[in-house]
Amino acid sequence: MTVTSADAPGPGGAGGLEQSNGPWTSAAGVADDLAGSMRTAKNRLGASHGNVGAEGAGLTSIAVLHTVRRSWERRLEDARKECESLSGKLRQVAKDHDENETATKSSFERLGG
Repeated sequence: MTVTSADAPGPGGAGGLEQSNGPWTSAAGVADDLAGSMRTAKNRLGASHGNVGAEGAGLTSIAVLHTVRRSWERRLEDARKECESLSGKLRQVAKDHDENETATKSSFERLGG
């Protein structure tokens, strides 16, 4: 983002504010990556616990471990869902920005500017 009016003489400056949708799209990609990482972590957590319940049957610590595992699985799932939600919202911001830029340029072109 560049603000060119800060060093230009007179009101309005020479170039105004320039912005692209690239950062929004990039952030959406990061959110997608994080969602994938959360899914992988949840799957690995389940796999790492494997047969612990059956092998440790009767131990109080196994029941506690199961409760802790379920808690983390819920947290990871909630984080995954949030990342997926953010990804869609960030992509929508990029799309809206692009559409707004196109409409604004078109308006100025119609005015001859």
